[in-house]
Amino acid sequence: MLVNDLDSLEWESHGNHPAYTIMLISECFLAVAILLAFVQNFSFIQANASTGPLLHAFIEMPIDVTKFFLYFIFVFLTFAVSFTKLYLQHERAKQYFNTAPEENETDRPRLDR
Repeated sequence: MLVNDLDSLEWESHGNHPAYTIMLISECFLAVAILLAFVQNFSFIQANASTGPLLHAFIEMPIDVTKFFLYFIFVFLTFAVSFTKLYLQHERAKQYFNTAPEENETDRPRLDR
């Protein structure tokens, strides 16, 4: 099978062709090799007096962002739970006072009905 045959295939059968699978695997290996080449240069960047602290700050930044995001989620859920509890108590009291009492009660409302 020639290389031109691969270009003429329809998109649906492209993924099932063995040459396409081999090309996809080789491109994955190339991407990993490029990533490792950049990671190897981090040691040279750390040795530089001006870019070393910047790299250290860049590595520490995701940790700080994650902590802030967790604090934000915690505060957001706290407000959501407290306002839901407040709204449910309001709805329960509204249902109690909107129902016509069978007899004239003067004691405090029983919200557990």
